[in-house]
Amino acid sequence: MAPDPRNAPRAAASRRVWGARWRQSRVWNIGSWWVGVGCSDCCVFYVAANGAIAAGYVDTAAQNCLFSCTFPTTNAWHHFAYTYDGSTQQLYLDGSSAGSAAATSAIGFDTHPLLLGADIDNESTTSFFPGKIDEVAMFDRVLTSAEVQSIFGAGTFGKCYVPAPAPTITGFAPGSGNTGAIVVISGTDFTAVSAVNFNSVPATFTGNSSSQITATVPAAATTGTISIVAGGGTAISGSAFTVLTAVHWINSSGGNWNTASNWSSGSVPTASNDVVIDASGTYTVDLDVNPAFNTLTIGGGATGTQTLSNITSRDINLTSASSVASNGVLTLSSGRLLGPGALTVNGALNWTADSQIFAAVNVAAAGSLNISGGGTRYADGGTINNSGTINWSGANNISLYNGALISNLTGANFNITNDQQIYQHCCGGSLGVNNAGTITKSVATGATTIQIALNNSGTVDAQSGSIHPRAGTNSGVFHADAPGAIVFDAGTYTAGAGSTFTGNGGVQLTGGGTLTLSGTPSVPSGGAFTWNGDGVMNGNGTLNVNSGGTVNISGGGTRYLDTATIANSGTVNWSGANNITIYNAALFSNLAGGLFSVTSDQTIFQHCCGAGQAFNNAGTFNNNGATAHTLTVSHFTNTGQLNINGGSLTLPPGDGFVDSGNIALVGGVTLGFDGSPDLTGRIPGGGNLTGARGTCGAGGWSLGQHGKPGTQVT
Repeated sequence: MAPDPRNAPRAAASRRVWGARWRQSRVWNIGSWWVGVGCSDCCVFYVAANGAIAAGYVDTAAQNCLFSCTFPTTNAWHHFAYTYDGSTQQLYLDGSSAGSAAATSAIGFDTHPLLLGADIDNESTTSFFPGKIDEVAMFDRVLTSAEVQSIFGAGTFGKCYVPAPAPTITGFAPGSGNTGAIVVISGTDFTAVSAVNFNSVPATFTGNSSSQITATVPAAATTGTISIVAGGGTAISGSAFTVLTAVHWINSSGGNWNTASNWSSGSVPTASNDVVIDASGTYTVDLDVNPAFNTLTIGGGATGTQTLSNITSRDINLTSASSVASNGVLTLSSGRLLGPGALTVNGALNWTADSQIFAAVNVAAAGSLNISGGGTRYADGGTINNSGTINWSGANNISLYNGALISNLTGANFNITNDQQIYQHCCGGSLGVNNAGTITKSVATGATTIQIALNNSGTVDAQSGSIHPRAGTNSGVFHADAPGAIVFDAGTYTAGAGSTFTGNGGVQLTGGGTLTLSGTPSVPSGGAFTWNGDGVMNGNGTLNVNSGGTVNISGGGTRYLDTATIANSGTVNWSGANNITIYNAALFSNLAGGLFSVTSDQTIFQHCCGAGQAFNNAGTFNNNGATAHTLTVSHFTNTGQLNINGGSLTLPPGDGFVDSGNIALVGGVTLGFDGSPDLTGRIPGGGNLTGARGTCGAGGWSLGQHGKPGTQVT
């Protein structure tokens, strides 16, 4: 029981009791305090004749009664509470409001005793309560509704004989923060919590459960322990919560980090400070020590540009998320940028010399990462996520290793104006370069080599010089217009579904390179792809040359088509001293509407391995050689138009040649069959063979008895 309410201010009091079990038939008093000589009670709490709970008080002159329409069930335990704060009476049943009424007079008292379960009327005891009453308590202050609810929620741990277990704090997160920050506190037995304190300063809080509380760091809090006052006692955290304070740079002329007078606090920042370099003006802060801070913000001054420069091999350790404002600049010319926090760049990050990035760098849409100078830029496990612009210039290489990644996001630009390489110089592998935006090479005329994976779902555009991808997968656009080129000349690169090759022929497969087809990459209308060296095109996919698209096969050596298919609805131009080998079920299909134009004296054949499906022509095959021109095809199926416009065409023996289309010879050319002029089984019925001064092997045009019905010879 709380202190005697006769010692409390007469304008405020609270009563509560764990209600009872009874049978209802008349007015039953749960508790009363009689005053005066009649039937008036200083305070009374009862069950009315209709079964509803009620309460009231008297000031010796008049009664102030509070009736409700709340009916507790019989033969069950209930929790009742009644408060009066000098202006309002409040009645509760089982933790919830059962009604309220305005009142203003003071509570009257005299020497009569407090009765539980009865009342005194005219000096006689009456209105006995026919049930059980437990855990009665009186308070010399007004309980809040939250406190009433907490007491009800405590159940048998609240006011029963069994004491509530002592609470414990097992942890909290985050471990530091500014005033106003939200902190989640974990522990046990957070029951009937009445207070949460940060280093003895009360905080507002919400009880999530008996094992978790969410609190707000109060404005006056300082670094120290967290305590929770609960029904079972007070819990104190085993570690301190660090209250962070902001420290601002104040010297608009710049200077050294380690000079105390340059800071608003009058001292060099520590790990508990949020550091902000935002004094107005254009100046540079030089790192002459390894800086300490919780968060770092560079820029934000009302005028000018604020720069933090690491030129003396210092470590910038981002323990929490930090940023470069729109008018801020971070210059890395030595040292290391460490995590685990991330750096968001809204202004500029200038990477000018051989320094290392271990942390995550997020370049915002209006931000820029400028990589310049000589040497090598090292990303050791760090991730560069670009939503803005990367400008790469100078005689420096970029090494990505130990899981490092450059991610050029949708809408972002990666501008290359040098002739260097992105590679892995040592250690664990990288995640490569992922491009969903645009990578553009311009200005420089040499080679940019990407030795690690270039995974492109955006656009790679070579406007000058050349880009050499050595690994990765494309599902976007490779575009190159001369003098620019994108060259697959080493390693294995995969052209997947959605992959397109555009430009005027600057996208090239050449000696030493392997282009693996997956899905249906394409050369769209207006685009061109060049196969000008001993490269391999393999995989289970099909390169679709769309109507209006072009593939140019040129140069010397051999072009290897392994397993993959080239389906041409556009134009293929074959020139130079190169052969084409089709093997392992590969297929070159010149579709209806497609043009395969030949100006070489070479061979389409199978050089090894499993047989290919060879060459199917449903479009137009033009052999456009000069008089001395010779073309040999080892497997050929013609359902379209085969034009021998110059030189000679030697077709395969036996079943290697099947024709149900048209063959035309013009101007003294020769159509030959390797091994024999016998056409039996080679030109099925319905074929059409025409020519002017043409010869058919050694036997001229005579088909003799071997021509099939329907074969036309003119």
